[in-house]
Amino acid sequence: MVSATDALILGGTAALYFILGALWYSPVLFGNLWMKTINKTPADLKDGHNMIAAMSVSYLVCLAQVFVMAMVVTHLKVQSVIYSMIIGAMIALAFGLLSAVRSHFYEARNLRLMVIDHGYDIVGGAMAAGLLTALLLS
Repeated sequence: MVSATDALILGGTAALYFILGALWYSPVLFGNLWMKTINKTPADLKDGHNMIAAMSVSYLVCLAQVFVMAMVVTHLKVQSVIYSMIIGAMIALAFGLLSAVRSHFYEARNLRLMVIDHGYDIVGGAMAAGLLTALLLS
């Protein structure tokens, strides 16, 4: 059973993961390079694109990832935030980036796009695992 406090921690960590994505894909970080790589402009993304649905799904994915990460760090009883961050990054690397690398060679996907997209998951996974360890296991 998840307590109300744990639910707030999970929801808040997912929100921070989501905000990291907003920054990651903004001109502040990789947004311009990402749009160039997918051959889109900001206008293209607004036209015919349901941004509310995309952001809602994105938050729900962040929430699911955070929930699984919480299960991992609590099951392992990780006490070190740094160790937890390494575990989070390794999980994202193993299940996200490595799967994408395999697909890249079958489908000739754009390597730059794969690095931008999965770099976000690796950094976000590390951030989420560290926060969860600090907040749930302290």
